[in-house]
Amino acid sequence: MKLTFITGGAGVGKSYTLKKQTAAETRRFVITAPTGIAAINANGVTLHSAFKIDPSNGFVSPHIKYGPLRGIEVIYIDEVSMVSAALMESVYNAAAMLGVKEIVAFGDLAQLKPVQGNWFFEFAEPTELQKLTKNYRQGGDGDFADILNRIRIGKANLCDIAYLNENKGDEDEGITLAFSNATVDQINRQGLESIDSPLVENAADLYGNISAKDVPAPELLQMKEGAKVVMLVNDRDKRFQNGTRAVVHRIREEESEVDILLADGTIVAVSEHTWQKKVPRKLTPERTEYWEAVQRGEISHTIARSGLSDYETDQALAKHTLKNGYEMEVTGSFTQFPFKLGYASTVHKSQGLTLDKVIIRPDGFNSSHGLGYVALSRLTTLQGLTSYRKLRRDDFVTNPKVLPYL
Repeated sequence: MKLTFITGGAGVGKSYTLKKQTAAETRRFVITAPTGIAAINANGVTLHSAFKIDPSNGFVSPHIKYGPLRGIEVIYIDEVSMVSAALMESVYNAAAMLGVKEIVAFGDLAQLKPVQGNWFFEFAEPTELQKLTKNYRQGGDGDFADILNRIRIGKANLCDIAYLNENKGDEDEGITLAFSNATVDQINRQGLESIDSPLVENAADLYGNISAKDVPAPELLQMKEGAKVVMLVNDRDKRFQNGTRAVVHRIREEESEVDILLADGTIVAVSEHTWQKKVPRKLTPERTEYWEAVQRGEISHTIARSGLSDYETDQALAKHTLKNGYEMEVTGSFTQFPFKLGYASTVHKSQGLTLDKVIIRPDGFNSSHGLGYVALSRLTTLQGLTSYRKLRRDDFVTNPKVLPYL
């Protein structure tokens, strides 16, 4: 079985490449990821739910041979850096049962590692390695991008660290990125308490098999007018993106809307957003007829029209569904405003964000691979960085095991 690993540093467009490649894929495939958040972001399904993997022992049910994924030829995996060797072994077992020809994995092994166990390549070494090199996030700051690349491969020198400390901004603005949840909770609580306006709480609407760990938004959102927030989705009208900082301008509880103030002075009305957890379901004859009617334009598919699909049209979604022979059944939904308090975040929850201003709290970064690199690489320019203390070379840890794949 072929294992293709597509990698590259932060900001090179791995997620974009995944969407473009799967949109053009002519073979039957499934999109997967190791966590609920990553799966929802990729418009896919978790590895455990796709292949019926028992989380306690990695056992794969042989019944998947007769399930909705029977006949798929390609498995796409996003955020593969967080896939352990044990989980990859389970995926290989499932792939063998299904007759899969290729696994295509996207990720950056310089970023966060599996919560437990070894990296995926310690079970299966990639047969093909593709590297994306064009940097879109820090493209306007070449010196910063070069230093990030050296940090990524563990070759940052004292001059690089000195440059970071001398050329960073000093505005003390932006979201604080820290190692521990306790530190983040304290900073967010202090930020909210400093505002002299009424506290408003908005509880998420949960349906089915989903929890707060599957989405980036809080189950109970506490906010005040004047509070700093960070957006958690890309707006389809391109008014803001995942990582945009804003301020709560007005809370309109009756209309279930919040007006946010962007950095350029624009005020945008934001409604609640729905994240959906899905599992593949085999197409029945009746559902096949339904999707054929959608493809012909005879009926509209409401999920695609409501903006909960990556596909631009109902017809494109129908074509994809009919080709693969399964549809994505919604097993849970989580509805909440698409932002969280923007005073602080853990590094783990910042992965994937693009931020213009960051305050790094590096204590603890030397305890784990990738923490410092992920925190620093969220930024678009070095001028957006401030720090609680001067950065040190040991704030950036790269495990030598991953170097052949960087």
